[in-house]
Amino acid sequence: MIDVVNAVFNEKLCRLTTDNADKVIFSLGMPSDILLSTGIEEREIRFYANKLLKKAKLHNFVVSDLINLPEAVNDPIAVFDDVSEVGGSHRILTRLRIGNDNLILAAGLGKKGMDAVFNVIYTAFGKPLDRITRWINNRNLLYVNKEKALSYLISTPAPNAGAISNREPKNTDCPRTPALIAGATDNRELVEAINIVNSFVNPILFKDNTFPPQMSIPQNNFSNNGGKHARS
Repeated sequence: MIDVVNAVFNEKLCRLTTDNADKVIFSLGMPSDILLSTGIEEREIRFYANKLLKKAKLHNFVVSDLINLPEAVNDPIAVFDDVSEVGGSHRILTRLRIGNDNLILAAGLGKKGMDAVFNVIYTAFGKPLDRITRWINNRNLLYVNKEKALSYLISTPAPNAGAISNREPKNTDCPRTPALIAGATDNRELVEAINIVNSFVNPILFKDNTFPPQMSIPQNNFSNNGGKHARS
């Protein structure tokens, strides 16, 4: 199903212009089990085209950077609690790139009118490695794909290493310098983030999209050797 949603999204994205933006609504499909396990409601995820264009202009990216967004959102690197938002919004770290940074989406329930029955993307922007590291170290993680996250933390280039395209890498591309060597962020903070990712315990979601008895939506869920326990 996500393949169909992704194909439709890409086709509509390629046809998006400033003239038709007010009439276009992008669907990112229903939330995956991963997103549901972080507390995102089981409602369609929408991204309004006029908002997408505004965020692209504000944060200096082009709409083609969002090709394959539904797939990237539903299989994220990590999901964070958006402590800056009232109502439990989520920040979703994806594999898509904007320059040297990975794309972040802020998502949550619509706040009024017809939006109230959908999950809505409020913003999209590239976030540098040091800011993502800070979110991890502040124990804002709700979910993390450890393999993807560790690869991201170790291999993301330094800020001055040059822009990285969102397109598929070619065999001729030079290998990226590990951040630990290039100094993309403070090494101690980066090591701490790596340790937190390794110790993080992802939330459990039953097949009927419910949580284990007497357990609320897990947040800041760390094993005993890493920090806070899940709230229940």
